[in-house]
Amino acid sequence: MSLLLGERICTHHRPLILCGLIVHTQPARREDVRRRLDEMGVEVREVIGDHQLMVVVHSDVARREEDVRSEIMNIKGVTDVIMAYHYFGGID
Repeated sequence: MSLLLGERICTHHRPLILCGLIVHTQPARREDVRRRLDEMGVEVREVIGDHQLMVVVHSDVARREEDVRSEIMNIKGVTDVIMAYHYFGGID
C-alpha cells in the first residue's frame, strides 16, 4: 500500500488518523445525538455536562474524517462540532 503525502509517496506505513471532537448538542437532544453517533460507528468517549459529547473518529483516509465531521453537523440537535485533537501518522 502506498500513501500520497503532498508530492511524496510513502510505502512504509499505513496511515492512521485520529480526530478528537467536542460535539455540542441541544441539551434535550443529547441522548438522541449520542445514539446516532453510535450508529455511525463514532466512538463516544465521554459526556460533558448536559450538552457536550467528546468523540473520537478513527480513520485511515483523510477525506473520511472530513465526511464524518460534516455528517455529525447534520445530525438533528447538533449545534457545533469543534476539533480538539488531531493526529496523522502511520502504522508499521
